[in-house]
Amino acid sequence: MMALSSEWGQGPGGFAVESANFLRLLWEIPLAIASLVFYRVMRAILSRLYRFSLGRKPEDKLQWQVLSADTLAHVPLALPVLMTTGPRWNTHAVIGTLGPFGIERSIELDMATIQRSAQSWVAVVYRFPSYETVQSLDSHGFRQLETSANTSADTKAYSSTQSSAEPSAKAWFKLTLPAGRYSLGVRYYDCAEAIIYPEVRLDGDAQQLGKAHRLLPSHSADPNTNDFYHQLKGYPHKAFYLAMHYYTYILLKYRRYLPEAWVQREYLPVGAPDTQFFYGGLNKGETMQIELDPDVLSQFYFYLSLYDWSSFPMAWQRIQTTHTEQLAAQNGSYTFRVRPKLLTPAGIWPEFRETRSPAQSGVDMNTSQKSTLQPNTVNVKFEMSKPYN
Repeated sequence: MMALSSEWGQGPGGFAVESANFLRLLWEIPLAIASLVFYRVMRAILSRLYRFSLGRKPEDKLQWQVLSADTLAHVPLALPVLMTTGPRWNTHAVIGTLGPFGIERSIELDMATIQRSAQSWVAVVYRFPSYETVQSLDSHGFRQLETSANTSADTKAYSSTQSSAEPSAKAWFKLTLPAGRYSLGVRYYDCAEAIIYPEVRLDGDAQQLGKAHRLLPSHSADPNTNDFYHQLKGYPHKAFYLAMHYYTYILLKYRRYLPEAWVQREYLPVGAPDTQFFYGGLNKGETMQIELDPDVLSQFYFYLSLYDWSSFPMAWQRIQTTHTEQLAAQNGSYTFRVRPKLLTPAGIWPEFRETRSPAQSGVDMNTSQKSTLQPNTVNVKFEMSKPYN
């Protein structure tokens, strides 16, 4: 059994508080284990059903699909699948997917369209059906490639078909891959008024080999696509999802007694290139005080999402000031997605520090040091640190 340190459950009552916490463990831990088992069983079942569905109507998979209210309304099992494959919703990005599709040699993306559509973006190629990430590209990394290409003779992977000053210009970027089946995901942050998912050219150099290439069409997305998260926030039938995600709140509650690598693997979404995640648990009624060093704010985008105990989004915002507050309306968790701005030097990441007020009523979210904060307060601070390796 986990050891109870003298810091655990600090607050008025002393021994009574620790006793109450010990008794709480007797039902919290078994329920969390049952929840974890239920989540993994449902993930395995729903993953198989989802892959089976992708094999039907293959022509539909060669068009961009944008996550939206229509997805949840018209795609069978969409919500259960999303709540088992990506339950930490990215409420800040407009998300488009393409595939699965087969290729022999390469995938090429129209980068001019991508760059016009969003200030910050991420493109990821997944192997199908394992959904293992095989290649990725993002706005910050692409900026580094462009800078390198301007000073290097090796520009084979990046070629513009027209003058980049023209609105219709295309700049193809090639990702060379082994023959196989893949899917593509593109996330747009801080979108322009016109959101367009790019044309994609499959095996674009096939003509040189006397074969045909395929050109998958672009797709325009509604600028208000992500409004559906406001409806999702008030989703009325959460019991099934609470049963699956109950364990995550308990996991974060006792996080400092558990292997950090395991907690991170269970809680965090699939990683994205040039994105750092910072996260923690929240109790109902707690106020997050968020402090950003001005140097950090000038170098990074900060996207905050709060999730309830069922892992539905309950609040989100892009942090754009040095001091911000956010109230937790329910028990749950928070996640910061931190992305570098275009001119941020490679390898630099902010340092994260969380400080909590003493636990109230024996509810501890890993208080590890004395605090002078007001009750029910979580202080989160980001400062510039040494280069990240």
